[in-house]
Amino acid sequence: MAIKKEEQKARSWEDQKVRIKLFKDNERYKDDVTVVVNGKVWKIQRGKEVEIPVFVWKVIQKGMEQDFNTATLIQAEEESFKSKEKAFT
Repeated sequence: MAIKKEEQKARSWEDQKVRIKLFKDNERYKDDVTVVVNGKVWKIQRGKEVEIPVFVWKVIQKGMEQDFNTATLIQAEEESFKSKEKAFT
């Protein structure tokens, strides 16, 4: 019985939906966002409110988090390079 309850809990979480609206502009953020989870594909339109499964939203959040971390690292490396470059000039 305990296994069935755990399966139901997991299934209910998978079935939950969330409404989102992804940022859209005419440059970098104009294309739809494609998310693939376990071979299933979701194509999410930017600039329109859409309903998607919670776990798809989690994938999008992780991607945005990684983009932020990458941008932060690049900025730190650029600043480090510039300070080292000044030492040689």
